[in-house]
Amino acid sequence: MATSFITKDNKHGFWIHDSVFGLVCMLLHDVIEIDFKGESEEWVKDIQILLDYNAKGYFHSFMHLKLDELLNDEKRKKKFTAICEKTKKYIRTKYDHYIPSDELTSWYTNGKISYNLGKGNYQFETNRLIKTLNYLEDVVNDKTTILVDDKIDYHF
Repeated sequence: MATSFITKDNKHGFWIHDSVFGLVCMLLHDVIEIDFKGESEEWVKDIQILLDYNAKGYFHSFMHLKLDELLNDEKRKKKFTAICEKTKKYIRTKYDHYIPSDELTSWYTNGKISYNLGKGNYQFETNRLIKTLNYLEDVVNDKTTILVDDKIDYHF
């Protein structure tokens, strides 16, 4: 299974399975579509496109959101953090502790995500998505202390 180091400065960040991060990207994309649709800021549109591309697996063997380029000032960091917070709220409101396998399968079948996370009776833990979004916020706000060479914990 492919993994990527999600970073803004090429030094600090976190390692994650591409399939998990693809799911997070899809959810972030959808929240922007729902709650931030009227945004006129070009960078919001650009990051939404990148979220969609990452969710659909357009980048082979890596995930990249151009965080260093697109979130280059405090106003943008604050807005992206708000998008992450809205996404966590969406997850908590819509799902209990798991996303059901039939919903995961439908996202894969409909081309919203590139990995079939819903094989069999598999359910995806929403807590892992929340933690991933917390890690992403830390990266965006320069609060992460995890280095690219640190021991990898894929199951945080």
